[in-house]
Amino acid sequence: MTADAGGYKDAIRDQWAHAAGVWGKWHPKFTAMTGSVTQVLCDAAALEPGLRVLDLAGGTGEPSLSVAQRVAPGGSVTYSDFVPEMIAVAQEHARRANISNIDFRQVDAEDIPFEDNSYDRVVSRFGVMFFPDMQRALAEIRRVLKPNGRISFVVWQAVANNPWFEELNGPLARRGLLKPPPAGMPGPFRFGEPGSLPRELRTAGFEDVAETPHTLAWTWPGPADEYLDFTQGTLPPVRKALEEAGADRDAVTNELLDVIRQHESGGQIHVESRVFAVTARNPA
Repeated sequence: MTADAGGYKDAIRDQWAHAAGVWGKWHPKFTAMTGSVTQVLCDAAALEPGLRVLDLAGGTGEPSLSVAQRVAPGGSVTYSDFVPEMIAVAQEHARRANISNIDFRQVDAEDIPFEDNSYDRVVSRFGVMFFPDMQRALAEIRRVLKPNGRISFVVWQAVANNPWFEELNGPLARRGLLKPPPAGMPGPFRFGEPGSLPRELRTAGFEDVAETPHTLAWTWPGPADEYLDFTQGTLPPVRKALEEAGADRDAVTNELLDVIRQHESGGQIHVESRVFAVTARNPA
C-alpha cells in the first residue's frame, strides 16, 4: 500500500523541519535512551572496518555516528535524511564527536541519488516505516547495494507489544486528539505485525530475509517533566494534539505527567521497547 506521496512528503518535511532544533537539543539524552537499539541495528548489519554504508532517515545523527566508528578504519558512511534542517543538526553532532568518515546528503529514499552497486550495507533505524511507496524505496535500495550486500532495519513491534506507547498516548486518544494511521500506511507501527516487513523485502527480490524480535531497555536519563518536554517538542502528532486540546490542555498535560511518573525511578524514566531487527541480502 502506498500513500499520497506528494502531500504526505510535504507535510512530513514541514513537521520535522520545525522540530529539528528541539531534536538537536535532546540528542545526547535520546542517544542514551536508544543506545541498545542502535547496537542491535549495528550488530545485525555485521559491520566491519572498510565497509561503505548508507544510512537512510538518519535523524539527528544516529545510527550514522555509531556506524562510522564500527567501519573505521577505511570505511565510510553516507548519512541521509529527507529534511535539510535535520541534516544540519546531524552534521553538528558529527563535528562535536570529531567523526569525519561521514558524508551528509539530502535523500528521498524513493529516489536515491547514488550510482548502482555503491554500498556494502544499507541501514535504517525507525525510518522505513515512513516511506510512502515501500516497493519503490526497496527497488532503489537494491539498486545501490552491491551484489550480496546486506540491509539492516529496526522497526517497532505492534503497539500492543509496546504498552508504553498506549499508556503515553492514552490521555490524547481518549479525547479523540490522536488517531493511528490506517493499516499499511506510513506510521510508527506500520511493520509491527510479524512477517509484514519481510514480506515486502521478499516481494522486492531480497533473499536470506530474517526477522528477530528484541525486548530492550528504554531509559530516559532525566525526570518526568523533562521527558514530556522532549515528547511534545519532537513528535509532531503529540504537539498538534496538545494544541488542539484547547481548554483541556492543562488537564491533558497533567495526565501525561502522571503516566510518565509511574515509570520514574532514581530520576530516570524506565520502560521497555520491543522491536524487530530485519535483515536481508541483495542477490548476486
